[in-house]
Amino acid sequence: MSFLENKGYKNADGDIFDRLLSLKPFVRLKPYREQLLYVFFGGVSTVVNIGSFWLVSDRLGVHELTANIIAWIITMAVVYTTNRKWVFRSTAHGVKAVSAELAKFLAGRLLTLAIDELMLFVFITLLALPSMPVKIASQIIVVVINYFISRIVVFRKDNSDSKAR
Repeated sequence: MSFLENKGYKNADGDIFDRLLSLKPFVRLKPYREQLLYVFFGGVSTVVNIGSFWLVSDRLGVHELTANIIAWIITMAVVYTTNRKWVFRSTAHGVKAVSAELAKFLAGRLLTLAIDELMLFVFITLLALPSMPVKIASQIIVVVINYFISRIVVFRKDNSDSKAR
């Protein structure tokens, strides 16, 4: 029996996030685990993306559209792993299943990269608005779209999966 179970906390098994949501102050949030983790890791990925964009665009002087693609590549290194493991708890196993999942993930992210690039092009390049407020606004839109793509298309749970959880 774990320390938390000895203290009367239920469902203390699992990863750090399950344990945290088993603590009395947070137990009511457990049904929203996926959304909370998506917001948390979405925040982490947004900071990585905006920080990378700023570094490459403002500090290195790279054009904003190229800087955005570089920031996207850097961000993808973190996002797939966190979404697969903690947010959506993917059950895909084997090279074929994981490759198919990764392909759908990248296709969805390429779609939102195109949306992001279009927004930057219109609002920064054409309308000459300040880059950071535009980048932040575009990231909010992209994060919301990415959640629905990941939830509905990439990490979709079958009925058999949801019964086992």
